Amino acid sequence: MTFSIGKLSQQFGVSTESIRNWESLLPPPRRTPGGHRRYGMEHVNALAAILKVPVPDMAAGVSSDAN
Repeated sequence: MTFSIGKLSQQFGVSTESIRNWESLLPPPRRTPGGHRRYGMEHVNALAAILKVPVPDMAAGVSSDAN
């Protein structure tokens, strides 16, 4: 399961720009053929650790894909 940067920002309550700024602290995200970032649970866990918050339930109301 992968997530867009918008979904991560929504789940964590931070801006997409903040997530882009923290990319140096995260594993490199996968990219779609169009260059869009796709994040997995390793990124969710890393962001939760950076923000010192519980890991959000990413399955709740998620529209994700395998790209």
